[in-house]
Amino acid sequence: VTVAVAPALTWTVSVTLSKPSAEAWTSWEPTGTPRITKLPFSSVIVPCLVPSTMTFANAMGSLPFSVTLPATLPVAEPRTGAPCCAGLDAAYDVRESQPGLVDARASLWGATRGLRGRLDLESAHDRPSWVDLLTPAKLRQFLSIPQNPTVVVSDLFRSGDPGLKPRRLTGALASAGITVARGFRLDFSGTLRRVTDDFGWDVSVDTVGGSYTVTSTARARGSGWLSHAACGWEFRGGPIRTRGVGWIRGGSDSLSPRSGSPPRSALDAAFDVRIVLFQGDLPLRFGFESHARGPRRGLAREPGQVTWDGSLSADFGSAGAFLRVENAFDRTVGSAIWDPAEPSGAPLPGRAVHAGVTWNLLD
Repeated sequence: VTVAVAPALTWTVSVTLSKPSAEAWTSWEPTGTPRITKLPFSSVIVPCLVPSTMTFANAMGSLPFSVTLPATLPVAEPRTGAPCCAGLDAAYDVRESQPGLVDARASLWGATRGLRGRLDLESAHDRPSWVDLLTPAKLRQFLSIPQNPTVVVSDLFRSGDPGLKPRRLTGALASAGITVARGFRLDFSGTLRRVTDDFGWDVSVDTVGGSYTVTSTARARGSGWLSHAACGWEFRGGPIRTRGVGWIRGGSDSLSPRSGSPPRSALDAAFDVRIVLFQGDLPLRFGFESHARGPRRGLAREPGQVTWDGSLSADFGSAGAFLRVENAFDRTVGSAIWDPAEPSGAPLPGRAVHAGVTWNLLD
């Protein structure tokens, strides 16, 4: 077995500028002297398994340098308040026998008492791994013996692709958080990016004469637009607490992610309430959770469905008891593991009940 190892050299430069919001300034005055700003600069050499005959090398170091800004820059004494900041990051990645690639990101973020947000514009690459590039084409045969007397023969073919190019993601990422009222917060996030030269492992299954032929190959998936949006919330008011997050994604079915046939939308929510009985002698906490996801399309196919969990706990001071039921209605939920007998994938565990008692042996 011959493994080729080559060094990879990456330079990164990061600059961050920040200032408090306009109402936070109390005074302006010229400095009269130059101001020095330190900008981090580092170079890292790391091993990379690529087709090459070079030897392993590993070194790490950093080189700080200074930039002298004009002497007329104002200084101020900020009052209490969150700053508004801007940042710029850049990196250059070069590897032996492969072209060098440049990544860059411009960021703007800030916050006030009830609102915070961030916006990033970036262009970043992702090189295929040595598994993607160098997995040899090989056919393996498996024999599975199920509960019935029939023996199922399965052929698994795997192959990498040394011609894969690095994928590049270019676009915008944004996030925001809003405190609507005391104890009530909303969080939002979203992305819109174009992927170029996407790649991944595609799986297909054929049935011939009662046996299965599974093909798993690394291949290019083309280019296109990808998007994602999410919204989360949390509310605390008296004995009630609720929280959750929902998300949705867009893009062509031919682009990543495809492993496990992930759904395009989902929602998780939880609600619990505290109740005190017998004049405070019996504090109870009752809650339930909902897990909803949209239909799955791909190698595993499954309609959208919702599962429910419930919990009940009691606090007796030095002792406590709890009861939790997962998948209360015993729904059949498929996993990301392909099963020829289950179109939705190997099923996850059904209803599960957990109960217990806890107490403190020592005060």
